[in-house]
Amino acid sequence: LQAELEKARQVAAAAEKAAAVASSRIAPRTLTAQQLSALSTALFGPPHTKVDIVAVLGDAESFSFARQLDTVLTTAGWSTSGVSQAVFTGTPQGVIIVVQSAQNPEPAAARLQQALKSIGIEAPAEVQANLPEHSIKLIVGHKP
Repeated sequence: LQAELEKARQVAAAAEKAAAVASSRIAPRTLTAQQLSALSTALFGPPHTKVDIVAVLGDAESFSFARQLDTVLTTAGWSTSGVSQAVFTGTPQGVIIVVQSAQNPEPAAARLQQALKSIGIEAPAEVQANLPEHSIKLIVGHKP
């Protein structure tokens, strides 16, 4: 009887863990007050480069998270174009920083990347040669 009870507890614990994982996948991304403060502090001050923020068209979670990032950037004194939405070839996931050149990237892009990393957001860089020089695009893709 003890063995059966222990097995039932293990099954229940595994089910609770699976439910927590599923819940975290469903819950929208949001920045905590601590993350907002840390990100704003890390980004405050020059250089301020204009950032074009793009969310996935039709993805309300992506758009909402992009708006949070837009608010932090503008609060820290950065210029943004607001949040636009676009259709992408492929499926962007997470947060991606896009620059015009890998050889001569915009210095503010590295600063943005490090600031995001400091609050637990990995933001890999991509290159788009057709991007205007000295500009940054921040793509907020689907939740990973």
